[in-house]
Parts: sequence; structure tokens; C-alpha cells
Amino acid sequence: MTKLPIGMLPRGLTRDQAAAYCGCETTDAFDGWVRRGIVPGPMAGTRRWDRKAIDRALDRLSGCLPLRLLGSRGRSGRPSMRTERRSTTAAKRCAFGYTAACMG
Repeated sequence: MTKLPIGMLPRGLTRDQAAAYCGCETTDAFDGWVRRGIVPGPMAGTRRWDRKAIDRALDRLSGCLPLRLLGSRGRSGRPSMRTERRSTTAAKRCAFGYTAACMG
């Protein structure tokens, strides 16, 4: 296996690595998260999990990811005022470190 430079994380994680990355104590717990849709399953045709997809799923769950990026739209096809308010609130929570998933 090729070694990555110090501080660089692999993008494709094994099941064990993905479980540890998510903070799950066991791979069984991680498998439960995947079954419940908390985090995505492995990339198509592989046994590797995309680290960025895991980050995005956890950010969305914790409220860190602005809803505007998730495609939440009003009737006009533009983000609704409600969506904008939620996005701003989520961004503030992240900026001030209120949720652990934001501090990645």
C-alpha cells in the first residue's frame, strides 16, 4: 500500500476505517448507521466508503450543511425565506462550534 503524506487522509475508507472515522465503537454499530441511512453505503462497485460523502451526511444530520445546498426550494424555484433563515442559523452553529460534526 502506498503511504500518504503526513496529515493527508485517504478519500476511500475501508469499513473499519469508516466506522472509526464516524466515531462508531464497532463495525456493527456503523453497519446500523448505514442501514438507517445516517451515512451512505460503500461507493458503487467497491468496498470503500467515500470520506467526503460521510462528512456531508453527518453535516446534514447535525444541521451544519446549509439547506440551500441540499436543493430545498420554494414554489418559485428559488430558496424560500424559511430555508434561508435555517441556512443562516446552521452556518452560525458551525461557525461557533456548537456541533461536533462541524469541527472537522
